[in-house]
Amino acid sequence: MASTPSPSPGGPSPTSPSTRPLLANIDPASRPASPTRATRSPSVPSSSTSPVSPQLAPSPSPEHFELRKPATLSLRRDKNAPTRVPTKDIDEEAATGAGDKTHAAPRLPLRALIVQSLRNVVAQHPNDPEFMRKYPKARIAIKSLKIVFPVLSLVWVIGIFVEPSRTATTPPCPWVTPPLAWRDPAPPARTVFLPNITTATALSPSLPRDPYAWIADSERAGDVDAYITKEHAYREAATAHLAPLRATLVQELTASDHIDRTIYLNGVPVADEPPSSLWIDSDWHYALFDSGEYVRARTRADVVRRTGTAQVVYNDTTSALEISPNGTFAAVAFDPTGSERQFVRVWSIADQRYLCNGTAFLNIAADTMRWGNDTTLYVAIMDEVTVPRGVVRVDVTACSTHAVFWEPRQELSISAQGQVTAQTHLMLAGTDRVVPLANTDTGAMTEVVADGADLLVRTNRAGADWYEVRRVPGAVARFQSLPTPATALVTDWSTQTTVEVAHQPGTIVERIEVVTGHLLAWSRPRLGFRTLAWRNISSLSNPWHTIPASESWGLRSARPIGYSVGPSTATDLASGRIYRPSDALGATHIMFSNTSLSDAVSQWEVDLVSGTVVPVLTATAANSTALATTQTRIWIDPVTLDVHTVLTNSSTNTWIPVDLAGPTTNAPMLVGAYGAYGDFSDPTYTSAASVLAAHGIGYAYVHPRGDGDFGPDPQGRRVLKAATFADVRASIRALQRHGYATRVAVQVRSAGGLIGATALAWNEVDAVIMHAPFNDMLGVGLDMRVPWTPWEWPEWGDPRNATELASMVANSPYDLVDASTVQLRQTVLVVTARNDARVLYQEPVRLAARARAARAKTPAECLAADMSVADKRPLLLHVYPDGGHWAGTDTDGVAEWMSLVVETLGGH
Repeated sequence: MASTPSPSPGGPSPTSPSTRPLLANIDPASRPASPTRATRSPSVPSSSTSPVSPQLAPSPSPEHFELRKPATLSLRRDKNAPTRVPTKDIDEEAATGAGDKTHAAPRLPLRALIVQSLRNVVAQHPNDPEFMRKYPKARIAIKSLKIVFPVLSLVWVIGIFVEPSRTATTPPCPWVTPPLAWRDPAPPARTVFLPNITTATALSPSLPRDPYAWIADSERAGDVDAYITKEHAYREAATAHLAPLRATLVQELTASDHIDRTIYLNGVPVADEPPSSLWIDSDWHYALFDSGEYVRARTRADVVRRTGTAQVVYNDTTSALEISPNGTFAAVAFDPTGSERQFVRVWSIADQRYLCNGTAFLNIAADTMRWGNDTTLYVAIMDEVTVPRGVVRVDVTACSTHAVFWEPRQELSISAQGQVTAQTHLMLAGTDRVVPLANTDTGAMTEVVADGADLLVRTNRAGADWYEVRRVPGAVARFQSLPTPATALVTDWSTQTTVEVAHQPGTIVERIEVVTGHLLAWSRPRLGFRTLAWRNISSLSNPWHTIPASESWGLRSARPIGYSVGPSTATDLASGRIYRPSDALGATHIMFSNTSLSDAVSQWEVDLVSGTVVPVLTATAANSTALATTQTRIWIDPVTLDVHTVLTNSSTNTWIPVDLAGPTTNAPMLVGAYGAYGDFSDPTYTSAASVLAAHGIGYAYVHPRGDGDFGPDPQGRRVLKAATFADVRASIRALQRHGYATRVAVQVRSAGGLIGATALAWNEVDAVIMHAPFNDMLGVGLDMRVPWTPWEWPEWGDPRNATELASMVANSPYDLVDASTVQLRQTVLVVTARNDARVLYQEPVRLAARARAARAKTPAECLAADMSVADKRPLLLHVYPDGGHWAGTDTDGVAEWMSLVVETLGGH
């Protein structure tokens, strides 16, 4: 597990429950009353240059101050801000999150209160004659106490030992005071940075204010660091009792990560060491082994046996690898910081060394690079907020780079995976001339593949919202004949293109490829599974062929198939990679891979002419039996909460697909969901689900409105975004009502953080695990300095529109975190990382701070030393000092959140 900062020496002693906790993680004597306006992007200076002057309150008593003064705590503070004198009501508000309410004195048990009162009477009037003369009965009572009090004391002591012990299902909550971030009692108005826009700016005074905006202020970095240090100390103390469970989970995850693979040659299994993936490029066979070693050979047998002509291509960890056409060089990209800014180097395969003295050509590359010829590499680059915006040409022999293209409009993507509009540009390798395929249409998305001199384009233009495939005849010649500069290759979409695959509402055309005269199309019906189909492209009348769902070649029925045409990873469909088959195998043979909740990634080879399917690489994961025997899909009606085991009338219903695996009959269950950007979230094999199944915990993945399963359905977006949250909650209720699940934990990531932050108010949920959670749709939408903001408007709402702005205010989960709704009995873990370029780490930190204050009815997370975790569970924050959007996905990080799930849900 990544190292965490050491606890601050100013924190309270775990063994001193009588000591009142520190009210904040900032020294009250040096804390300004109101921070400067928040700056969400560290690379952009704050729009406010001077702090807000605080209203000084009367000085408190020395005793009041000493209770809150840290022993040693040195923080960098804004030197322009005056020293703040702590006041009772503000400090108590920061500690309790209870507005103007003052802190109540600790309440003694009734037994101790009675004994103390009697002792006071005896102590004040032991031998007072006047008292005894006036109150003779009191004399008798006091004398009686000499007999009664020892007897009562004896009974009380005996009761301690004979009182039956309580059955504790969870370890006692440690007496550790959770840190409470300083809550600005008078926060400034919301930051609005929308150039040339007046709507949101005019409304900003009436928008909900953020009392933790200072956490996103770059000038308060020292204060934030101190707060995070205290959060880490609390997390370590509060979970110390889980160390044995975490160690056990690490062992189980490591064992479950082991994949037993079998390589097949012409359908016959081979017992040699199998690679983790295998693919073909031209006449070369490539393999990647678990050690990170890339190997190539002329035949698959040599790769598998690593003998004869087998050669090491590259031997190191890398994010991407592209081989030059002649097989001489390997372009490698890697991200050493997790910030998603790739470094690109070129490796000589023959010499086993980096070119150009190992110097990186680029350090701002995106995840796309392609060879134009044997020595020319084209790389996509990003702008300062990690948005892909340009293309750079790399000359590997001259060790030089040349700018080729830059998209001036941030709201457009240079690839086909953009979230708003994909403006596809065409370039002939070696010419550096860039021409847009067609004029920009709002919401238009295109994907292009070549078929000789023609282009085939998957597009949703002209109202084809489920996509169609059109051919651009003679595109290369037309490209070369266009004047400079050219507006677009296709100016009249209806007359200059022909339909190759017709638009079919209800069936999503997801991706296309052209391989040796065959058009391949990945598609999926609404709420259904992905399929792979192909036909000979020589004539539109040629029939379509599909891969049969046959047990004979390893795929179970009702499983998603045809994820990719090698290499065998489930993410290749999104990356757009295509590897050509070897002539030695036959020009019409391709490879595709597949995975599911219970199936590790496996690979098959299909002959596009005969349709014959043979295994290439099969994989069996350890401990996957419990998942394989129970994996199924159900559909839930979000209104009636009815459960359907068979999908009918899929073109019109709004039933929510839910994938299930593991124990699913009255079992505790982990529920995952995403629900954003129209993405498909096909559940793939993970060792975590397998290990949880062994602990008696089931797994469910919900596909709410907002996911791609409903097609281009506007529900789950903009003013209808609340439907996403409602679908997930309805699914949880239905699972519990129909006996699938008992206690439930929700796990989300990134944009799924909106679901997780909303789930803090759901009484059906016992634990919420959030990784890099996006949760402040209002704050992000109002500030264009935050990365990806222009892409967020079509998803969450455009603040320039008054109606959509009102919807954002009503639905933004961060602004809805309130003491009246947040559940106290949830275990909550928020994970983020300093270098996250997609969700800046300050946003999850602010969520944790706000949720903690909303939960903190008293300064301590646990009200008494004997209160169990089941009575009031901890809220924990983990900020990785390194790493990016995927920090915490290593074995230690997975074991951390799994231990909380197992403990909270009661897994065995």
